[in-house]
Amino acid sequence: MPEAASTYLLPQRIGYARAYAMFALGEPVEAETAVSIGLANAVMPLADLRGKARAAADALVKRPFGSLQHTKALMRDPARISAQMAREGEIFQERLMSAEAREAFAAFAERRQPDFSKITG
Repeated sequence: MPEAASTYLLPQRIGYARAYAMFALGEPVEAETAVSIGLANAVMPLADLRGKARAAADALVKRPFGSLQHTKALMRDPARISAQMAREGEIFQERLMSAEAREAFAAFAERRQPDFSKITG
């Protein structure tokens, strides 16, 4: 069950079809794909990462903090995000009591793959 308002934020970022596939299939995303769909800004060698991050931090610290703070706030809808997180939390709690959860927990304890094929709803 997705959390942290990801069911609201991810479709906005990458589109409904890609977001649903990510949630439903749970497949890893290659770095180049993450860049191409807007989940990441760049792919670089690990050796360059710290320097690139430092350069970005140095550039940001030279900008007016208040303007950056307000720009970021204007780009989000905190009430919508909070409402989505609350709804996800409610559903997550419900799902913890489901037959699917019982099967997942039992499979984990028994060190086997879960079998959801006989569970409906």
